[in-house]
Amino acid sequence: MCGFCFTFPPQRVYMAKCTACRKHFDAPFWKLTTLCPECRSAQVELHAKLQELTPVFIVTPCLVGLNVLVFCMMVASGASIMEPDLAQLIQWGANFGGLTLGPQPWRLLTSMFVHIGIFHLLFNMWCLWSLGKLAERLMGNWNFLILYLLSGVGGSLLSLRLHPQLVSAGASGAIFGVAGGLVALLGMKKAQIPSASMKQTFKSLLFFIGYNLLYGMRGGIDNAAHLGGLLSGAALGAFMPRRVQENASAPSISQSPQTTSETPDSSRFKLAGVALVCLLLVGFGLVRRAHGPVASQVEIMEMELFKLGKEDRSNILEAEKQLQAGQTDPAIAKLKTVTVRAPASSMAHAILGEAYNQKEQYDEAIQELHKAIALEPNYALAHADLGAALVNNRQYDQAIQELRTALRLDPNDTDAHNNLGVALEQTGDLKGALEEYRMACTLDPKDATYEKNFKRLLQEVNK
Repeated sequence: MCGFCFTFPPQRVYMAKCTACRKHFDAPFWKLTTLCPECRSAQVELHAKLQELTPVFIVTPCLVGLNVLVFCMMVASGASIMEPDLAQLIQWGANFGGLTLGPQPWRLLTSMFVHIGIFHLLFNMWCLWSLGKLAERLMGNWNFLILYLLSGVGGSLLSLRLHPQLVSAGASGAIFGVAGGLVALLGMKKAQIPSASMKQTFKSLLFFIGYNLLYGMRGGIDNAAHLGGLLSGAALGAFMPRRVQENASAPSISQSPQTTSETPDSSRFKLAGVALVCLLLVGFGLVRRAHGPVASQVEIMEMELFKLGKEDRSNILEAEKQLQAGQTDPAIAKLKTVTVRAPASSMAHAILGEAYNQKEQYDEAIQELHKAIALEPNYALAHADLGAALVNNRQYDQAIQELRTALRLDPNDTDAHNNLGVALEQTGDLKGALEEYRMACTLDPKDATYEKNFKRLLQEVNK
């Protein structure tokens, strides 16, 4: 108030631009606002109707809380808060082809609650909260939960199909499913919201999807999980029940009079959910058939390596380098340390057996390789190395048995074919030996040893 004329000065204003309708409006200079009065009123009415449509907002907070709880338990168990290692991720349920396609298919579900560091968790939970608070209100609690879980499984399955060797984790596949469901819901106009809000939300969703898919192409991000979740969520969103009805008199959401009873829309959504479950089961079966339910030799070694502590993993990798360089003594010392600390590691026993083979200590090699096979019966390389040690130790009958087992597990092992040929030749089965030498030469025609053995025995047989 002026001290001379006792009047109030006019209120200062500035021209602001509404982020929803893009119109300019007068706003008090002391109040930072982004919405014009009309859009703010519509937004308040929208929130009120959303709350009336789904009064209890519970699923999204529970999902966020569960993800945070799992991460806290991981950290409390010793996992790094910034970047947990692969062994810790697998221990807590991450997706990995060698296990998911084998005895642990439940990893398709659990992997969406495991995160690779605090920043991964915070970003995903921010996205889940931002999308979930709208999606859960529009879809309803149970419909939202079904869409979230099935989208997450769909993302995990596509990731498994394209990258079975990778360890993947995170809620991003399910979050992309929520985004896809909202795009379908809004794009098919199954939820009536104010025009400005609908356009802004739709554009934001498309930008979110497009930007993150493009960013994921840089590498290090499981874009297959994003795409699988997006497609699953959009498919379910297209059949989401229509829970609102048109009302031309006001830009608001009104509850459909049919939402309290079974409607054709809700029946179609249930059928779509059942169809998606069946499709995911069939897809899992096809992926399993394509990659095999039993882990490959590389996957077996990777799984064993993941189970070890960081120091033991380092010792094994260093020992393998030393063996390649012909440094058997330091390699054996490192591997012995690993087998003492991790006696259940088939990989450590197998590599130690290989080291003893190189040093021509065949009795020790046979002992270690038997331990490796007892821990992992499908370890083809261990069977092959054991067969080689038995051949060198002149135990030909046992060698033949082990080498045939190795070739049953890995028919393309050229060394196993050649060693089996040696064992068969020593027992008098020249035709069988000649066939094994021939197979080794076929698989690796450049190896001089295989060719020499084949030609030598061929001449003897033809005499």
